[in-house]
Amino acid sequence: MELESACGGFDPAPALRCVVAIPVRNEAERIGECLRALDVQEGLGASELGVVLFLNNCTDGTAHVVAALPHPRRLVVRVIERVFDGANAGWARREAMEAAADWLEEGGGDAADGVILTTDADSRVPADWVARNLAAITDGVDAVAGRIALDEADAARLPAALHARGSLEGAYEVLLTELEALIDPVPHDPWPRHWTTSGATLAVRLGTYRRVGGCRRSPSARTRRSSPRFCRATRGCATTQTFSSSPRAASTGGRRAARRTR
Repeated sequence: MELESACGGFDPAPALRCVVAIPVRNEAERIGECLRALDVQEGLGASELGVVLFLNNCTDGTAHVVAALPHPRRLVVRVIERVFDGANAGWARREAMEAAADWLEEGGGDAADGVILTTDADSRVPADWVARNLAAITDGVDAVAGRIALDEADAARLPAALHARGSLEGAYEVLLTELEALIDPVPHDPWPRHWTTSGATLAVRLGTYRRVGGCRRSPSARTRRSSPRFCRATRGCATTQTFSSSPRAASTGGRRAARRTR
């Protein structure tokens, strides 16, 4: 395992097929589980998977927790720490994905064939998450948006009213997605499918990411969600995008207290 910090510069990059970009803010309690889930990904050899931890405005000792974690067996981890007064979730996701793209390009060669994945620091991905995303991209798609599921323990702590509202929103989303598929069908991604564009589980070819301009900065300071905008951008640039239920991320982010930034 190789642990790197932006403070001291990065060592020469190993040859990586994919890099996972993770924006992190005050995740001292959950970042360990997130990294452990990535460290047991199936179908990957040692040092084939890179992870960018973009720590922004952390005040809970997340950096110390990361430094104290046991060395992963398979991951190459880069830790970037940043303090920025204008931080928001979209900005942090963009910075993390840009760092992942830059890392893939350090290797030169066929860097455009590399893959950027992204998830959340409070999520635990299943052991086949990377493999399923790569399989979809190998089949010819340019970007993959997966489904997320709330952690059962966290779900049990949420009030019934919130679950009821979530069910209604989910049903509404399904109807809208079906209607869109009927009005404007996509041959490579027919109904039934989903339209979840959460940063908890996305994957994109590096070449596609660069071609659409990455996660662009929003012209509005109030628009903070970069993932839906990015997915719309990939569809608008003649790319092939699939909404797969297979690359599922089990999110542990069932929070009752909101946070201002990611």
